[in-house]
Amino acid sequence: MNSEYLQKYARNFPITTILLLINLVIFFHNQVSYPFVAMPGVINLNSFLANFSHIGLMHFGFNMLVLWQISPLIEVKFRHRLAGRSGIFYAGIILAIASLITLGVAKFSNYPTLGFSGIGLGMMIFAGFLYWKNKHIAKQLLGWAVANIVLGLTPGISFAGHFIGALAGALIFGVIYFVFPKNEKSF
Repeated sequence: MNSEYLQKYARNFPITTILLLINLVIFFHNQVSYPFVAMPGVINLNSFLANFSHIGLMHFGFNMLVLWQISPLIEVKFRHRLAGRSGIFYAGIILAIASLITLGVAKFSNYPTLGFSGIGLGMMIFAGFLYWKNKHIAKQLLGWAVANIVLGLTPGISFAGHFIGALAGALIFGVIYFVFPKNEKSF
């Protein structure tokens, strides 16, 4: 990848780029300091930032691959319908998913959690429903989401984070679907 490609990507997908940078900054923070972790029963800034926190390069890399590939699908879908508001709208979707995960993990997880997987799953489900008319994309996204929920059953991986992320993506999509006027729907 050259700098010209990255600049074009950043212009075309500003919210995705900001999310990538947030994850990168927090990843580097974790290398020199104690990582942000969501603790059972606790809701604070650390609990929220834990959604962007990773342990290890592989954990970080796989989650950023999900973000890099799925986030632009959502960002593009709202661009034409919402004009100048699309970035704020999409950022609100991510904020809502992250907030629901933070609350859900605090309530339902029995052990400390961290990682972008919950948000990634929320994005997969949201995008799967958003692209429902394109069966090829929808099946792939929803299939990957189911596989990742099952992956959450693996010891050491937060099933609560994965499952709540998927539910959050479905809930946020449902709210948008039923609130948006029919002529403004992008799906």
